[in-house]
Amino acid sequence: MRTSTIEAAGSRIRVIEAGAGERTVLFVHGVGGWAENWTETIERVAASGRRAIAFDLPGFGESTAVRQARYFDPPDPFYPTVVDGVRQALGLERPHLVGHSLGGGIAAVTAVCHPNAFRSLTLVAPGGFGPEIALFLRIFSLPFLALTTWLPRPKSTSRAILESCFHDRSRIPAHLYAEGERFDRTYPETLRVMRAVATLRGVRPRLRETWLARAGEYAGPVLVVWGREDGIIPAAHLDRLRESYPDAELRIIDRAGHLVMPEQPDAFAGALLPFLDRAESGERGPAAARTIGSGVAHQEQ
Repeated sequence: MRTSTIEAAGSRIRVIEAGAGERTVLFVHGVGGWAENWTETIERVAASGRRAIAFDLPGFGESTAVRQARYFDPPDPFYPTVVDGVRQALGLERPHLVGHSLGGGIAAVTAVCHPNAFRSLTLVAPGGFGPEIALFLRIFSLPFLALTTWLPRPKSTSRAILESCFHDRSRIPAHLYAEGERFDRTYPETLRVMRAVATLRGVRPRLRETWLARAGEYAGPVLVVWGREDGIIPAAHLDRLRESYPDAELRIIDRAGHLVMPEQPDAFAGALLPFLDRAESGERGPAAARTIGSGVAHQEQ
């Protein structure tokens, strides 16, 4: 895995990547996450003959924070500027864009703001399509928690949050535990983002409605992937995604929680890689929802 640092949107951004070639895939992690959330996927995408790239969002991982960033605020939201800034800094020509959780919401909004810059869009358990999110994320939106950021946090906190993102804790890669401790210092940025995008009731309606109304401005191929046992953002939001992207390919992966990519890496790659092939060839796959178990897809009954 190669590591570099670039400048984009006022932040020094850490980038990790593997593979080579003109066919590229750009990955965006979720709130409180980091680039290595995509390690297992990067390995498989690179093995397919593509260049796979992930980066730390500003304020997360090792990327520097940008104060008073207006994350999703129209008409000039911060996050799409970050993603397209990374694309341009790396000289990527129409990469595939893949986002998870908050990163899924970021990817969706970026595709609206820059509809011709990306070859395809993959949303993995994306945030913002329904109001419901896990209770601890709604609590993170409470303003008074900003007063607690100077207090030491027990190591068990980051561990518990990571484990809540998996259906089967025995499938958590060891590197995620180590990275969770290493990057726990980015907790203040998590609070800032959650205050901007949510309240105790869930995702802010104004933001949801604004960007959902514009989702159709991206007309390229779309894949949506969800872990059936996701306890952070419910897979029931698929109904809203069907409305936003009526031609999207929808995949549900069994025995997987919110971090479906490292929990079921082969099944996830089994959904993503054929979709990338079809997007590159100009083909469109079936839009019907499918279940993927043990790496094998079959039509849901």
